[in-house]
Amino acid sequence: MRTAPLLCLLFTALSGMAQEAPKPPVPAPAAAPAEAPGGISVIPNRVVLEGRTRAAEVLLKNSGTVRASFRVSMVEKDMTEDGRLVDRVRKEGEITAADLVRFSPRQVDLEPGESQIVRLQVRKPEHLPDGEYRSHLLLQGIPPARQAEPIQGDEADRTLSFGITQVLGISIPIIVRQGTLEAEVSLAHGEPVFYQPTYKDSAPVISLWLERKGNRSVMGDMKVTLEAGGGKPKGTVLWELKSVGIYTNLGRRKVFLGVPAAVGGKLQGARAKVVFTPTDMKLDPVSTEVDLNL
Repeated sequence: MRTAPLLCLLFTALSGMAQEAPKPPVPAPAAAPAEAPGGISVIPNRVVLEGRTRAAEVLLKNSGTVRASFRVSMVEKDMTEDGRLVDRVRKEGEITAADLVRFSPRQVDLEPGESQIVRLQVRKPEHLPDGEYRSHLLLQGIPPARQAEPIQGDEADRTLSFGITQVLGISIPIIVRQGTLEAEVSLAHGEPVFYQPTYKDSAPVISLWLERKGNRSVMGDMKVTLEAGGGKPKGTVLWELKSVGIYTNLGRRKVFLGVPAAVGGKLQGARAKVVFTPTDMKLDPVSTEVDLNL
């Protein structure tokens, strides 16, 4: 009898301000906690340190039924044009929030029902150039230790056994702002601007570009209302999407807005108005109108 080694394949499920394309995201309240698989909540889902704000707290809560352990670290991510967050390599000489923010603890162990606060403190060096500095706080699950299982039989000496352990995680953006920063936003039509996805039970989708200029990111809420036609009163809300962001690495990003199938099927030929309202800076809402023709 021989004890076979276990090979753990690590899979990290990360969360942030991202959307999956082309499925429209499920709307959530702007202050909703980020949710990791396994019943772990993270509040808030975004931290901004600017002005006189020098410290912040992130609350982790285990609402699950088993003990959960996490390593806490800072990583670098960029947003893609379809709203996904992807890992990236730091550029030579680049300053990010990871250089400016200290945090503790570095590991969290939570029994069911327990909570833990991760404290963050920003320390800006003298002569830090004006700008927005971003990293992502990664909470990566630590799987429980598994004991190797013996392999029985005549082929034990020539048999290799593999165990697969899923490692869950969640990340939230940490943003440090220095100096006076500005931004402008606008909306432009995607191609196609209104279409029916091919996956099962899909809702019709409005596809738009959220465009940004300036030296800071922008966060806001989007709302789709009926402008004309459709047999419903003008101003009827068709869809809302909270906390839509665009980071400084992008000049534009796609936003996918679903129109519920029960409503969308009755809106053929109608006209909708889409409004993006910035929520993290004083900017006027921007809007565009879309013909709902499939």
